[in-house]
Amino acid sequence: MAKNLSPDDKLMIELQEKMTRLDIQSWLEHDFLSTEWWIQLVMFVIPWLVFVRLAKREQLPELVLYGSWVMILAEALDHIGYELGYWFYPTEIAPLFPRFEEVNLSALPVIYMLVYQYFPSWKRFTIAITVTAVIFTLAAEPALIHLGLYTPLTWKPYYGLPIYIAIGLALKWLVEKTFRLAGRKT
Repeated sequence: MAKNLSPDDKLMIELQEKMTRLDIQSWLEHDFLSTEWWIQLVMFVIPWLVFVRLAKREQLPELVLYGSWVMILAEALDHIGYELGYWFYPTEIAPLFPRFEEVNLSALPVIYMLVYQYFPSWKRFTIAITVTAVIFTLAAEPALIHLGLYTPLTWKPYYGLPIYIAIGLALKWLVEKTFRLAGRKT
């Protein structure tokens, strides 16, 4: 190990290595090819197949930018909540990857991109993203809990409602601003 590491740093590195080995072992013994694993795999693949079918080609640059920012923000917020112990994911698609990929990198960005595409005016988009957020809060999260894919610890699903709305609205504004600055109309 590097000489400039403190004893605490060395301990954290050692514990992280042990956690990684435990994660891989647990994944191989419990997650891989389980019913939950197959559900997550389907949840990862199907949204992208739907997107490829429904996305308007002329809107791809702004849709991909919007969806990429949704992924980045969802992954960052999810990681923070996971690390702070607000929630836990009992099963993962693959070890060594961020948890909950099927939502953060597939279902969530695809749904947001399709809302962005089909509801271009601010008024209609605001209504649609609010309805989407309510569905995520009242139906999707409880379904994930019921399926054993998501376990809230100190988090209540309804806490996410304003976050889902804010993500949609803020990123729509940012994409439109970016395209205006680039001289392209959205």
